[in-house]
Amino acid sequence: MPKSGALKRCAGMFGGARTCRTVLASAVRPVQVGGLMKVLTRLDIALGNELGKIMNALSSKCRPLTWSVDELDWLAGRLRVSAFPGSDYSDDEGLTVVNEWVDAFGLVVTQGSTCPGVIEYVGVIGDIPVKLWGVVDRDVFERLEVTHGQER
Repeated sequence: MPKSGALKRCAGMFGGARTCRTVLASAVRPVQVGGLMKVLTRLDIALGNELGKIMNALSSKCRPLTWSVDELDWLAGRLRVSAFPGSDYSDDEGLTVVNEWVDAFGLVVTQGSTCPGVIEYVGVIGDIPVKLWGVVDRDVFERLEVTHGQER
């Protein structure tokens, strides 16, 4: 069992101390230029890659999604993630993939989406709050371009 509190919480969220050590070690290699932002970017990428492997392995009945970390609070041990089908699928096939996850884990559709042209589902997988989304109207989805908080 990991000794440090942060590593212990990470192990609980990501399935083991070894995975967390791998993620943290790959993200926090010595950085010559760019300092903290490069370390944080690497950490975000490493977490996303490991998160995708772990979440996609939770169901052999569901095709893989592209996962990202929406909220991570190491001290409180809180993690919230989201996923979408990614560019490997057409919009229609992507919705089918999202529905595989919805059916497998009992996720529910949200009332109103945070982004036009998509449908969102929320719920809990394991003990991790998740949001899955898929594009239902590509024209509306692509028309929405946000620049400095303003719709163009």
